[in-house]
Amino acid sequence: MTKWWRDEGRFVLLHDLTSCLTIGDATSFKEIGNDYEAYLHEIKSDPNRTVSRQARRQRMAEEAIRSGGPLPGDLPGRLVPLDIPYKTHLNLLGTAFDLAHERGVQGMRVPGGRALVATDIVRGYDLWSERELIDRTAAEHLQAVKRARILDVGHLVYARSDDLVARSPTMPPWSIYPLSPALCTRLITDYAMYVVTMSSEPLLAALNDVDLVAEWVLPRDRETVQPDEVVLRAHRGTRTIELRWAEMQRRLLLEMADLPMWAEGVAQLIDRHDSGRHPWQSFSDEWKVWA
Repeated sequence: MTKWWRDEGRFVLLHDLTSCLTIGDATSFKEIGNDYEAYLHEIKSDPNRTVSRQARRQRMAEEAIRSGGPLPGDLPGRLVPLDIPYKTHLNLLGTAFDLAHERGVQGMRVPGGRALVATDIVRGYDLWSERELIDRTAAEHLQAVKRARILDVGHLVYARSDDLVARSPTMPPWSIYPLSPALCTRLITDYAMYVVTMSSEPLLAALNDVDLVAEWVLPRDRETVQPDEVVLRAHRGTRTIELRWAEMQRRLLLEMADLPMWAEGVAQLIDRHDSGRHPWQSFSDEWKVWA
């Protein structure tokens, strides 16, 4: 790394120190005119020892970002850049945890037919026994769902934060969420958690508002949903795209993306001929959410 900086003037980002990247050990940035290109590197004690699977994964990640190549991993698809600024309701997450830090548990309504419950487990154990904390979290969840007006409305699905992001290469790490360092640490160590519950009906209505015909295909009796499982299909004319749980779980639940913005992104995807059947939305200025 010091050699790259000394000989080529490249800045090198170490992944283990930042927890922002999970493919490779380091990223070097090469100056190209007025811009930069990023290259992934696997750092080994024996430079002659290579692992073809790791090298292939790195090449796929680089090509996915640079030229729209297929994403690495078990969920095939392509990043599709959209000219829509990214907007989320993550400010509500910070507010919910501020209150949970005092009260142990806090629920609230999130625009787009969603309910949020934040639990500060350290504070909760100060106030109650483990059993009572679980019961109070469940009661707060029920009240939040009622406030969001989605109780018994359509198909309810949810995502929990605890022990999820660290295991998923498609999720932003907690360390870059727009929250305090102390709260990010609690999320990383599962001393804080949140649950977001969403109804299918507002989601389908938002797609209808952008002139798409959408159908919810996830069976209502499914207790667990696999990342590659198709949740809904959207149609416009003869074109159809399928939206899988991994993308919806990340965007609409854990990141609490603005629902009309997300629906507009789906409409753009279906109008493009390069999006493929399983596209991954890439909104403009996404970095500003995590800055």
